[in-house]
Amino acid sequence: MSHDLNTISHSVENRPPSFLSSLLLLWVYPLLRGGKQGSLLQDSFLPTPEGSDSQSQGELFWKLRQTKEKASFTVWKLLRGDFLKAVGLACTCSAVKIAAVFTVRALAQFILDKESSPTEGVAYAALLAGLSMLEAIGLSQANLKMSSCAVKLASIFTSVVYTKAGSLHPFVKQKHKRGDLVNLALNDTGRIVDSAMFIVVGVSAPVLLLFSLVTAVILVGPSALIIFFWTAVITFVVHNLGKRQGASVKRKMMLQGKRLSSLNEMLQAMKVVKLSAWEESFEDSIGKIRSDEERALKIMRVLQSVTNPICIMLTPLASLSTILIYLAIHGQLPSMPDTIALINILRNISVPLTLLGTVFSTVFSLMGNLQRLNDLVAERESWY
Repeated sequence: MSHDLNTISHSVENRPPSFLSSLLLLWVYPLLRGGKQGSLLQDSFLPTPEGSDSQSQGELFWKLRQTKEKASFTVWKLLRGDFLKAVGLACTCSAVKIAAVFTVRALAQFILDKESSPTEGVAYAALLAGLSMLEAIGLSQANLKMSSCAVKLASIFTSVVYTKAGSLHPFVKQKHKRGDLVNLALNDTGRIVDSAMFIVVGVSAPVLLLFSLVTAVILVGPSALIIFFWTAVITFVVHNLGKRQGASVKRKMMLQGKRLSSLNEMLQAMKVVKLSAWEESFEDSIGKIRSDEERALKIMRVLQSVTNPICIMLTPLASLSTILIYLAIHGQLPSMPDTIALINILRNISVPLTLLGTVFSTVFSLMGNLQRLNDLVAERESWY
């Protein structure tokens, strides 16, 4: 029996998912199975929360925005609930990571201790598995909350830009070309939606660093303070690289908007362009903009490729420095369980640092987008 992929429907029950389904994200699997069988329709998805669409978010923005209030502050009032929940879950996962480090240390001590009972080892292994499961669930929920926050942000940008662009005063319309507005409403915010997971990791990184540093000091004493030094150095370097990367992203988006505006201008006046033989002129103009755009994109990718190797250096540099300082102070190496726990701590720190360049780039891009949105919202409107 054949099925028409364009008309096949994979409807789910029109009711909210259960607690277990929400906790473990089990509601995703019917969508995956349905998408494998055929095209998904609008009613294939679970009902979205009321008021989460673009029109509702835009109406809330204009309702909450007070006179002369910055657009970024209004956006924060709309998104702070999901954002704070995501940050809270991510910080809780950081505490779970530290608990897992102590469990690994106890398990290593159990392996070295030949007189321990097998039941104790099974208990440690079960505890470690439970902590890993708890961390995975927490991070999944944090990423889901942050993704919801990012999608709402994109909805706000789309609705506000569309509403404001249609009511701009004729005297200021020339300042905001169609290509720039399309980039602001769709492309710029789309990149933020794609980077939502990195924002969660970056925001929780200071908490994880603090927990890890305290734990390292407890395990090997003051010699672990060298970890803070290496982390600060690498963070400083990555921050500057991320700032440059964010500037490159902003320039690339602006050039992309300028290129789209030129293309739109040419296509709308194609008869005039053909009549006046302006094809080569437009080709040179658009080609120059595209070359500048490619140059900005190349800088962005080079900086992104340099960031990861720098962050990966944290684990060998910090572990080697800590062990050497411990050896110089105590005249012996740390115990095997403490060394294993220390390496686990450094691995936990290196993961968010590896993503720190992307986090800084995303944050700087978001700040630039919010400033552009604020400038657009503050423009004069037509009186008719």
